[in-house]
Amino acid sequence: MSPLQASEELSSQLRELANYRTYVNEQITALERKYTDISHELERPRCLYAERARLATQLQKVLSERRAYKDWLSANKKILEFMDSDKGLTLQKWLDAFIGVARK
Repeated sequence: MSPLQASEELSSQLRELANYRTYVNEQITALERKYTDISHELERPRCLYAERARLATQLQKVLSERRAYKDWLSANKKILEFMDSDKGLTLQKWLDAFIGVARK
């Protein structure tokens, strides 16, 4: 693999990671809204047992999915922090400049 190809691959991976982080954060926000909606439904005073059981099942699924996204953020915390740091931003700019020059 040439230096140009390696730089393009690294730059592409960093962009994909940033895009996926945005997606994950959006999903967490949406799931937190669902959690709130389900919790409000459970607060209704005349909620029957079958309805509570259905809502509890939905709540379990929402919390499980939310936990998976939060675990991904936690597992990738170091690289995400690096990407947000001055060094990470400098690396991305350097890669973009190198790729631009190398393609000419």
